[in-house]
Amino acid sequence: MSDNNGLDLKTEDIAQEKQEPKLSFFSRVLNVFINPKKAMEDIAVKPTILVPMLLSLVIFALLNLVRIDLFRDMVIRQLEVQMAENPNIAHQSETILMASVYSGLIVASLSPLVTIFLKGLVSHGITQLCAGKGKLKASISVIAFSYFIMILGEGIRTIIGLLAQNYMVTTSVASAFPNLEVGTPLYALLGSLDVFAIWYLIVSMIGISIVHKISKTKAAITIFTPWVVLVGFSIVIAIMNA
Repeated sequence: MSDNNGLDLKTEDIAQEKQEPKLSFFSRVLNVFINPKKAMEDIAVKPTILVPMLLSLVIFALLNLVRIDLFRDMVIRQLEVQMAENPNIAHQSETILMASVYSGLIVASLSPLVTIFLKGLVSHGITQLCAGKGKLKASISVIAFSYFIMILGEGIRTIIGLLAQNYMVTTSVASAFPNLEVGTPLYALLGSLDVFAIWYLIVSMIGISIVHKISKTKAAITIFTPWVVLVGFSIVIAIMNA
């Protein structure tokens, strides 16, 4: 009986490998927003990683470039606070400023690549504990395409930030409490409840369920467990710094 089941699974995998993807790259991206199930079923047939990750890198770099003046102003304000507390760093302010601006830009631009890879790697590892049948490439591809939702959110925040002349813009529940201080435990909690982040996680859950042939419950555990751990960690750090 078990031999027959193993043969059936192998036959199914071979049949899937012989299938051809029906959607173009941009059709996949579009369907991530309007019909994620369709997009993920196509990704399951032929997962791709390089193009979506590079496109995410380019878009994030451009979004940060158009806000570089706002970022510099924010860094200046932070330095002014530090200089008031420690006058000895005043003579280093220009060097620190430029280093902070450009290093921040580089880190922000590279963050999608790091996030996609690590999230895909962790998600794949958890699916193996849930009898997942997909490959690592499929896991990363699901996260890479789902991440375009985060890119949309970043684009909207960029537009709002440019209009308001404010680098720090949030689309989370924290925005409903304008007097809430950044860095507090409550802000860490509410700030994690971002509209686009939750949307991205749900679409990722759908994709992991499809490519690994596991239940939605197992896929939800796979996707949301690392996120809950990170949120909890950020709250603990905020409590320690309070």
